[in-house]
Amino acid sequence: MHFDEYLDLLTSNQAIKIHPSWGQGRTTFGGMSAGLVVGKMMQSVDPDKLLRSINVNFCGPLLCDVDFTIELEVLSEGKNTTQITGRCIQESNTVTIVTACFGKERYSAIDIQDQKEIPEAGSGSPMGYIKGLTPEFVQHVQFTYNQGQFPFSNSRFNEIEGWMRYNESAQSLTIAHIVMLIDAWPPTALQKLTKFTPCSTISWNVDFVQPITELSGHDWLHYHAHIQQSHHGYVMTEADVRHPNGDLIARSRQMIGLYEKPPENT
Repeated sequence: MHFDEYLDLLTSNQAIKIHPSWGQGRTTFGGMSAGLVVGKMMQSVDPDKLLRSINVNFCGPLLCDVDFTIELEVLSEGKNTTQITGRCIQESNTVTIVTACFGKERYSAIDIQDQKEIPEAGSGSPMGYIKGLTPEFVQHVQFTYNQGQFPFSNSRFNEIEGWMRYNESAQSLTIAHIVMLIDAWPPTALQKLTKFTPCSTISWNVDFVQPITELSGHDWLHYHAHIQQSHHGYVMTEADVRHPNGDLIARSRQMIGLYEKPPENT
């Protein structure tokens, strides 16, 4: 199923089951669960209020092929902003929590735009889906690398730069689609390792520039991430996501846990 089809399921309050093709091991890829919660929120919030920020905590695995539901709670609602929390509930456990702020546009005399020159859309070295090596969800996303290297390649780089889009064109690139894509990239630190090492996202924050310049369902998004700090098995990263014209769309920050085994002689 395409991500669009899962978003269509959100119009009812019935349980949802994620196909293993959206998996990462036996669990659902985290961007998928966060994107679905945001999609559910967008159905309940005043459309004049645009998504300004999200904070995501992955509390446990969202298993593929197992029913789950999404529950929303409005924390506060005013004339200009709405604060809302969404939870993925599976087998009576909260496995993903998303807290979001939606806000209307307001007048301000301050107008500062973040735009930069970026490589040509879709340029770079492609990273394709390889069964048994890449996570299953990679078959739904196209990646190209302009800078950095593939995971577990003993890279000297602290950055990843490239392009991403849906393998099959989406109906349109809504904010929920963009949330899903932002989390699709492998953690920046994995390229610096020499062999497969498990990792997990502990927390994830994204701030959005609104309104987003119009995008079609098959447009590329530019991604540039760098490691801010890494020690004691925890990695802090920050990434900019840009429109093909160079406009900033979102700024993403993650805390990632690495589960490396120490050398045997220590």
